[in-house]
Amino acid sequence: MKEPKVIAFDRRLGVGDIISSLPALYVIKQLYPRAKLLLFTSKVGFYLCKNFDFIDRIFLQGLEFTQNDENLPQIIDEYNIDTLILAHRTSKNIKFAKQSKCKNIITWRHLHTLFSPRFKHPKHIKRLKRLEIQRCLDLVRMIDPKRYDAKIKEFDLKTMPIQIQSDRENIEYINAFLKPIQKDFKHIIGLSCFGISSAHYNLKMNDWVELTKALAGRFKNFLFVFMNFKQSGYEFEDFKEENIKVFNNDENLLHLVELTRRLKLCISLSTGNIHIADNLKIDTLGFYPQTDSVLFPCGNYGGHFDALFLPKDWHNEYEFYKDEFYKLAQKVLSKFEE
Repeated sequence: MKEPKVIAFDRRLGVGDIISSLPALYVIKQLYPRAKLLLFTSKVGFYLCKNFDFIDRIFLQGLEFTQNDENLPQIIDEYNIDTLILAHRTSKNIKFAKQSKCKNIITWRHLHTLFSPRFKHPKHIKRLKRLEIQRCLDLVRMIDPKRYDAKIKEFDLKTMPIQIQSDRENIEYINAFLKPIQKDFKHIIGLSCFGISSAHYNLKMNDWVELTKALAGRFKNFLFVFMNFKQSGYEFEDFKEENIKVFNNDENLLHLVELTRRLKLCISLSTGNIHIADNLKIDTLGFYPQTDSVLFPCGNYGGHFDALFLPKDWHNEYEFYKDEFYKLAQKVLSKFEE
């Protein structure tokens, strides 16, 4: 196969989707070091990926290319992209990719790709049956399967240099948040209880608050931090407990990354925050749908992962699962007292 000169990777959607793509992006650059690696992504992807030196250029949706992708074919041709990976696969961006001159387009099977010789597809495996990290690597394999198969065993997720990097301003921002806290706590425990994609698999907010108060009373030497953001629409009341604080983030996602870097444990839904913690090798405790046990588990990069996995009809036994999660949280936190 002819060596690719310019490889573009299209990946948008949420935090977990972007983070699951990082091993694939890194492997691309290691397998094809002479090729330029371009990333088409969203604002979320820009923040998470902007400090990686193995990505040569980032194209931001809504800035370098339009929100509806209509100028994507022109960009593909202008930058002589010879290999395009559509990890963000929709009928619309497949249509626009077809309008370009790119000869090698890789994505998962779709009705609009089956009869075009320019498209390559990995072996079909149901999405919920395969780790999302591996699904992205499956796309990379299709650039040159022989090269990939010969080299992939050299890569280990736990040693890849793909931890998200903060900027100086993020470090100073989190230092300023933590500075007024007088007591020197042994560990910081982060709690993430907001997630659009996990709305069906979430506790009531007052139960999150009561759970955290109970944990804060049991583990007085730990600082518990609710990780909130403006778009959540929820405002916490002031806590009387000295070891419970609320972090309200602005639009800079790297502030959250830097706070997460300081954590001993991230307690979270199956949402972006827990995947940031996983990427940073932080221990995680998930309140998780059973369907994400294969697709989006944590513990991939060196941190330890515990979870309570929830069946689809878990609400029928809400109190049981709430109590089980509290018991599991106590068990996990007890290990950090030793």
